[in-house]
Amino acid sequence: MPLIIAPIGKSVKVLKYSIDEGSEKRLRDLGLVPGCQIAVVQECAGDIIVQIKDARIAINKTLARKIFVA
Repeated sequence: MPLIIAPIGKSVKVLKYSIDEGSEKRLRDLGLVPGCQIAVVQECAGDIIVQIKDARIAINKTLARKIFVA
């Protein structure tokens, strides 16, 4: 399922993403890589805040539609 529809408060595993190379590098630098566990913390105006280990990052809804989790 796309990250945009993941339930708040649930931990999910990143499976893959279909994004441009620049965005992929940025996500990898932040620690969001396929296989990692993330938790959806909050939704704000369609954008999503996720927790990766001890960090929280905001992901806009356009990008969240392209990140697939289980």
